[in-house]
Amino acid sequence: MRQRLSIVTVIFGGLLLVVGLVVAQSGAVITAENASQLAFLGGLANDHPITYGILFDDSHLFVSTDRQILLVSLDDGTMQVVWETDANPALDLYLRDDVLFFHTYTAIHQLDLATGDETLLFETDADTEIRSMTVSESTIVMGLDDGSLQILDGETFAALTEADAVALAFSPDASQLAVGYEDGTLVLWDMQGEGYQALEGHRIGRAIYDVDFNPDGTLLASAGRDGTIRLWDVASGEQRHQFDVRVRSLDFSPDGSLLAGGDKTLRIWDLATDTLLYEYFHSDSTITARNIAFSPDGSYLVSGSLRLALWAVDSLSVEAFDIMAVPDNRIEAGIRAFRRYGCGNCHLDYPSSAPFLVETAIDGSRISGMSTREYLYRSILYPDEYVVRHYPRGIHPGYYRDTMPAEDAWLLVEYIMSLDPQN
Repeated sequence: MRQRLSIVTVIFGGLLLVVGLVVAQSGAVITAENASQLAFLGGLANDHPITYGILFDDSHLFVSTDRQILLVSLDDGTMQVVWETDANPALDLYLRDDVLFFHTYTAIHQLDLATGDETLLFETDADTEIRSMTVSESTIVMGLDDGSLQILDGETFAALTEADAVALAFSPDASQLAVGYEDGTLVLWDMQGEGYQALEGHRIGRAIYDVDFNPDGTLLASAGRDGTIRLWDVASGEQRHQFDVRVRSLDFSPDGSLLAGGDKTLRIWDLATDTLLYEYFHSDSTITARNIAFSPDGSYLVSGSLRLALWAVDSLSVEAFDIMAVPDNRIEAGIRAFRRYGCGNCHLDYPSSAPFLVETAIDGSRISGMSTREYLYRSILYPDEYVVRHYPRGIHPGYYRDTMPAEDAWLLVEYIMSLDPQN
């Protein structure tokens, strides 16, 4: 199927990117020496419920929303809607020359940006969905929800597991394919037909969220639901390092010296020393880093899940963005978390069998050398270790450590601390 796609230039009211997005005046490149100075600059107004993907090339930013793919020029800030849908959103964006590849849950699309011509390259049957896709200069590989891993118009990889292949990435020279499966299996396939190498370390039964090669292809990063990021030496297949943190997305800096990982919190590591350089969590749930990408010159990052957001060491490289302030009100966010997790069912505002929250705030620190905030945080996630005298073990729910993100626990702490009249 081939059709002509109208490319419409818009001043899009919901996404305020159109006023002079000029990157020529680039600011300081983010490095290990200045990453601690990285700052959240603000959010870009976005009326779309979800941002599904972001992609840079040297001159454009591509943004996939729930109903469109937007193409933003990094030279003059003009914006185009290059694809629209009333069904499934575009996922896994890849650009090769002037051709954009992406998939929905049921099809793989090719869009010629120069002509506007769209080609449907593959379409599933009614009972199959596309879970992942990656593209090299000459090959497209897709992971289907029947557990198969298939080259477009080519062979099907041998089934290693019944789980879906949910994270795919080609090495820079396309000689290897990293595949992360929903059951935690992680392998490197040799694209010359020499089989595969299993990378063992992630917990089986917990999905691999993302995989990414560094720019020279010597290092692979993988992020899993087991709460770890693992760095692998590609040549040997040996694990080089592990960060104990759960993230949904990964991106290496253009020079390969830094690794960014995002979920609710944005984190950046120095790969020369394997140390955490930057960590930022915003109380507004629309500011997350579940999709994240360094700019081509490495001077800023764009993230997206609900609202597109910007981070940079200085504002020079993004000064032409129309950035809106997003208040970071952690107490209000803590109140919302208090209600969402049902904490008020026990900690009421009138006498009950549970301590008042204000009492918890005042008497929070009972362990020498532990701050009140740390004590409260640990008490929420590991209550039996910190149960107050006269209260039996098991009186506080113990499942929060598995169901409550650490960021939400810290928001609850901020709310509790605000109730202390001495604060």
